[in-house]
Amino acid sequence: MTVTKKTIDLNKRDVKKRTALHWACANGHAEVVTFLVDRKCRLDVLDGENRTPLMKALQCQREACANILIDSGADLNVVDMYGNTALHYAVYSENLSMVAKLLSHGAVIEVQNKASLTPLLLAIMKRSERIVKFLLTKNANANVVNEFKWYGTSFFFFLQKHLTSVLD
Repeated sequence: MTVTKKTIDLNKRDVKKRTALHWACANGHAEVVTFLVDRKCRLDVLDGENRTPLMKALQCQREACANILIDSGADLNVVDMYGNTALHYAVYSENLSMVAKLLSHGAVIEVQNKASLTPLLLAIMKRSERIVKFLLTKNANANVVNEFKWYGTSFFFFLQKHLTSVLD
């Protein structure tokens, strides 16, 4: 009797081009992410919106999954169909520890998405003072301007000074 091993394609995609790794990251299944990574699935495969599993983990606020992917060498600077990187997703989720980890592993701090927002401008728009301050300590361009002519820190400090009731 001969036993044949069946191989499973770990990178098989659904109709929206998502893989098992995308699904595991979006749903916070860190043990499945580890299993897939250990079996050498593709870390940076893009779904139908050009998002990587790392982006999905950050978008869905699944820090454990994001940590596994970062530690396993996922590409931090892939740009999705909206021009966002993993750093944009971490900033949008206001996750300072993920912002710090991404930058310490080589994420580019000055990428502008299709709305002309860098991570710093996004943090300003989100009114995330801790992340704004952190990005500035990491040499984010404080004079950045997006298409709406919003000036980085100048805009933030204007909001703090003139719109404190909105910020509270």
